[in-house]
Amino acid sequence: MADEQRIAVLEQHVRALYEQIAELRKELAASGRRVAAAAHAPEPARERERPAAAPSAAPPPPPPPPPASAPPPRHDEPSSAPRARFAGGPPPTPDIDLEKLFGRYGTIAVAALAILMGVGTFLSWAIQHGLLGPTVRVVLGFVGAAIVAGVGAWVREKRDVRFGNVLLALSLAIVHLDAWAAGPHLHVLSTVAALAIAALASVALAALALTSDERTLFAVGVGGALLAPFVTASEPGSVVALMTYGWIVIATTIFAIRERGWQPLLWLTVGAAALYVAAGASTVATTGGGWITTHAPSVFAFACAAAALLWARDALRSKLALAFLALACAASAAYAFDARSVEVAISIAGTIAAYAIARELETDAIWLAIGNVVLPLGFLAATLASATTNATRALAAIALTALAALLAWDADEEREQHLFVTFVSSWLAIVLYLDNYQTRSVGALALHAALFAILLRSTGSKRLVFPVILSLVITSGSSLWLLSERTAYAYTPFLTTPSLCALATVGAWAVLAFAMKPAPEHAAGDDSLAVLVGALAIIAAFGWVRQELAEAYSRDIASFALIVYYALAGLALIFAGRWRHVTLWRGAGLALAFYAGYKALVETFAIDAVVLRISARILVGVFLAAVAYWYRAPREPEVVEAPPHEPAATVP
Repeated sequence: MADEQRIAVLEQHVRALYEQIAELRKELAASGRRVAAAAHAPEPARERERPAAAPSAAPPPPPPPPPASAPPPRHDEPSSAPRARFAGGPPPTPDIDLEKLFGRYGTIAVAALAILMGVGTFLSWAIQHGLLGPTVRVVLGFVGAAIVAGVGAWVREKRDVRFGNVLLALSLAIVHLDAWAAGPHLHVLSTVAALAIAALASVALAALALTSDERTLFAVGVGGALLAPFVTASEPGSVVALMTYGWIVIATTIFAIRERGWQPLLWLTVGAAALYVAAGASTVATTGGGWITTHAPSVFAFACAAAALLWARDALRSKLALAFLALACAASAAYAFDARSVEVAISIAGTIAAYAIARELETDAIWLAIGNVVLPLGFLAATLASATTNATRALAAIALTALAALLAWDADEEREQHLFVTFVSSWLAIVLYLDNYQTRSVGALALHAALFAILLRSTGSKRLVFPVILSLVITSGSSLWLLSERTAYAYTPFLTTPSLCALATVGAWAVLAFAMKPAPEHAAGDDSLAVLVGALAIIAAFGWVRQELAEAYSRDIASFALIVYYALAGLALIFAGRWRHVTLWRGAGLALAFYAGYKALVETFAIDAVVLRISARILVGVFLAAVAYWYRAPREPEVVEAPPHEPAATVP
């Protein structure tokens, strides 16, 4: 334990003793007042009336003498004094003392501001009169920083540790400002020399904090070292040099605190890495560069992930590595859209690394999702954005599909996440490969959804429900668009290629509805999602048949077929709703039945063929009569009265 910590602990114990002594004095005073009041109080009546006790046969034995080793009792202290109570826990936290707060920190702030303003006024006067050149100003700045640092070190060693740390941090800030003035502003030193001075000062402060085990001061030193390149440069420089410097500082920080539980500082390195990646990516997008410059941000993030895996503590190494991999993924996507030069090897390496690191995690669901879902799909997105042909994009998606499917086959706890990635990547592969073949794409996507609906049923993976539903919604819209693109009144219903695509889509909906049906042992559970999927399947089938009949053969035949179809569909929905006890289906069936009646009464006048007009009205009337029969009022049972002479039966 350092001397400063020992002093702090000693101060804490002394403060606790002072508080306990004050409490003891209060209790002693209170007990003295109680004894004095009891001495002057009159004798109670019951004590005066108590009879004298009968003399005992033998006097009581005298008390045993105290042992020789025991000290004699002290008579200068009252016997009723309570024993001192020493609390086992820390002393209670005192209220905020504004006087001490302003006295300790407010005064130093005002004093520093006043001194700086005075020095600044003097320097401005001297510069205006030509007494201080650029070199003299820089030297004076470094001398002032050294004086502040020396005073801070003395105060930290002899007086107060926290106040000394404040002065040391102030001296580091002065060094950074002076380095900026010496480099970009006054050009007294080169940018490299200014950066070296600022970095060395920051490293020295961090080393001092590390030896004394002070986290806050170490954070100030590391933060200063990480900010030094941005302070000492006025324009973008070499991206490779910036990334190399940043990795050295971050890797050294992770290695230096590997045995300490300073988690905030580890996450500070992640934030600093994000700053470096953003700066490097923006520089590449603005100025361009060769292969090494373009890939420097991603390589830097991968190197930071490797440093976390090598030197971070076991409890955080996987999470830190995944966070750095997320930065690598963002960097790859950033320059993929602009430069279009991302290498497939980077995406493959990132995906494999994410899967390997995620296997070390135990039960953290968020980080597991990042490693198994977010990062693989993110690297795939970067590859898709940078590729130039759909064949290359489809090949990358197929590769991720195979890898995720293999992991889903081997894993148990993360199988749902791997199946989700398998679904998304294979869906993208189909869309990209069959981009120019619309009918084939719709049919393949329908079969794809049906296959994953079967996997959903067999594995119970609930993560596949909404992706499969979304895919089928998109496929249904595409199939209806293909049906509407046929030449009106010039096709044979249900026998065209778009009809086969629509049939495959409706079949996939049916498979999903069956997959969502609760198992017999869970029949009493909540099946609202299964009812919703069944309703979507019915809507898809209804829309398909309706689109087949809307422009079939001729206008009269199409109008007649639609009227009859609405009536039959309403009848079927009412029957299914009564059979499955689904109110929504019965309501939709009634609406369709009334709509068919409206079309039979109003829109049949547009049918030129009289036979079709009459047939439509009669058929719709029959169907509506059937609906009315189903909704008839039930006949009440007749009440048979017993004869007057027969007694009523009694219940035993």
